[in-house]
Amino acid sequence: MKKHINIPIFIPEAACPNRCIYCNQFRITDKLHSPSIDEIHVKIESYLSTIDTEKTEVEIAFFGGNFTGLPIEEQIAYLESVKPYFDKGVKGIRLSTRPDYINEEKVELLAKYRVSEVELGIQSTNQKVLSLCRRGYDVIEIDKAVGWLKRYEIPFGMQMMVGLPGGSIENEMQTALDIHNWGAISTRIYPLVPIEDSPLFDLMRKGEYHALSLDKAIMRSKLLLLFFENHQIKVLRIGLHPSKNLTIDTEPFHPAFGQLVKTSIWKDIFNAYLKDIGYTSDSIRISVAEKEMLYAVGYQSSNQNLLKLHFNKVNFIIDNTLKGRSYNVGIN
Repeated sequence: MKKHINIPIFIPEAACPNRCIYCNQFRITDKLHSPSIDEIHVKIESYLSTIDTEKTEVEIAFFGGNFTGLPIEEQIAYLESVKPYFDKGVKGIRLSTRPDYINEEKVELLAKYRVSEVELGIQSTNQKVLSLCRRGYDVIEIDKAVGWLKRYEIPFGMQMMVGLPGGSIENEMQTALDIHNWGAISTRIYPLVPIEDSPLFDLMRKGEYHALSLDKAIMRSKLLLLFFENHQIKVLRIGLHPSKNLTIDTEPFHPAFGQLVKTSIWKDIFNAYLKDIGYTSDSIRISVAEKEMLYAVGYQSSNQNLLKLHFNKVNFIIDNTLKGRSYNVGIN
């Protein structure tokens, strides 16, 4: 399989129609500006100069805003700016937007410009949660957006959040099931982190909202990740990406949140193994796939240290004949 690379083009949140309860638009977008066409060309050409497109699948990714909420002339200008690169190894365009900014006219335009995936920021499919978060749309509008994308055969992903006001593990799992049933090919899992000067942050200070602890956010995200994996839905990201424009020091934010979630899955695997064998010995050798090595060893070697409570020596070895989280054990 080819390696996949996105060439990111960040656009400001200028098209957002309302202020969600957890958002501080000024803090997030104050230093962002709309990229010029020349800036887009320079960035794409800079990336392509370092990429072997014969071995790499390349997409141009418009992130950071509600792309289909931009003025139509601006959308066309951005999409036109990418067209020359379809003959230079770029496969297509991906973009993110809100479900209530999708209609037939907009989807027809995206199909014309070879948009290869649209990421819908749905956040939840629980109506009470959507209302409490002031998202400004309902589940019916999400369903309509999906219908238009399917009609024009544009693949789509769906972003969801964990720990929203009124949220629970039950309605988060229902959101994951809805994402599967709609036919999304990808998702992103974002734990809600209260941002200073947002309405939600004010509610938290008053004791009217309680953010998830880091441990609870990891547990709930872990269940979602396993669900999506079991249903062949690609998880593109788990956790917020640190931003130079945004300082976060409240739970459940962690700069390595995704690694913590995958570490926790391997911790469960090793705890089950230790319970099953019921004994310890001098040394253990564990073979895992290269892609899983970081998580098997664990964040700050936490899983390796767990095993060292039972074995004097713990060695991890790469074995790329193994797939996923399968592993082999040798004991001396």
